[in-house]
Amino acid sequence: VKMAASARESESSSVDLGFVEETESWRLLSRFFPSKVGGRPAWLDLESVPTAPELSCGVCGKPTVFLLQVYSPRSEQTACFHRTVFVFCCKEPSCHTRNNSACFRVYRSQLPRENDFYDFDPPDEDSPPTEDVDETLSPLCCVCGCGGGKACARCHQVKYCGKHHQLLDWKAGHKAACGAEDSSPPTPHAKLLFPEFDLVTEAEGSG
Repeated sequence: VKMAASARESESSSVDLGFVEETESWRLLSRFFPSKVGGRPAWLDLESVPTAPELSCGVCGKPTVFLLQVYSPRSEQTACFHRTVFVFCCKEPSCHTRNNSACFRVYRSQLPRENDFYDFDPPDEDSPPTEDVDETLSPLCCVCGCGGGKACARCHQVKYCGKHHQLLDWKAGHKAACGAEDSSPPTPHAKLLFPEFDLVTEAEGSG
């Protein structure tokens, strides 16, 4: 009994360390269940995506920006065989004060192994997908990658999470491209988003 208790205590007190690495962009798609930093979120549940009000800063009220996500499955529990924790933060420096987490938002998403989005068996991680598939079934904001329930009033093609990012995108180039037949798809806003990296974890002391 003492050995079992000691094992449980050791397991509960173990610490995983995270390291960022560059990797091919396809490895950070939702279908590969990535842990990553920066860029836009790779949502686990492709239909239920949080909206701007759910992810707004608790200090200034502006939309927070995706910081990182960690894939942390619980294979012993049916309901959360797949589980990812997403962390968002406000980019306004004045919102970050000591002992105040109101400028952060944490969102957890989980799915059973049998679900509507992914194969039952693990994906092939040795080669990129051959088909070009829009993974997310919900409309996403072209700026931040969160729920995009609003659309450009002129072209109705580009989606936004709210007025703040719509105005940002309008000034960044959509004003000139709006309605153009040969306009290219919108790209993530590099100045707003954090640089994207793969997040690799390993147990402390394993190296």
